[in-house]
Amino acid sequence: MTIQNLHSFPNNQAIQGMTCPAPHFSPFGPGQNSQYPLQAPSPAMVTTRAKVKGNMIGRNLLEVADVIGWDKAVTLARGMPVFHRRGKEERILYVPRKANQAHFIAKLIGMEAMEKLCAAMACCVLNIARPELVEQRLAVEGLLEHTALSFKEIARQTGFTEKSVRRRADMV
Repeated sequence: MTIQNLHSFPNNQAIQGMTCPAPHFSPFGPGQNSQYPLQAPSPAMVTTRAKVKGNMIGRNLLEVADVIGWDKAVTLARGMPVFHRRGKEERILYVPRKANQAHFIAKLIGMEAMEKLCAAMACCVLNIARPELVEQRLAVEGLLEHTALSFKEIARQTGFTEKSVRRRADMV
């Protein structure tokens, strides 16, 4: 039985022994009664999350890059299907439990990289940002941390507004 069938039960009560396809969608709470228990994030993911301060749009892309490398993560992000919802573009990636040669991820980045991705992030649903935005934000953060340029000069070099650079400076 899957999560989609849950709405047919009165008061959304679960049946004893019901399992879920992934821990991220478990109606029973984290790791409760799921056939795939929650796993602690890898040290690489924790390091990335510590580096990325604030609510950065590219956090998922950086986590994928920690696993498979920046070039392959960018290739994956650019090759993903784009969904349009509420006037916004979204790249939603479901990482399967097992790597498969016929999967579009394997065709984009290769089977070896897909196996690494599946081992690190199996059954995850990730909203992947455009790589250009992430590169821009990383450039702003790098300039803020390592140079003495003014907000106006950083905004001119990176294409951000001065207000965005000031907000990013507050997060760094």
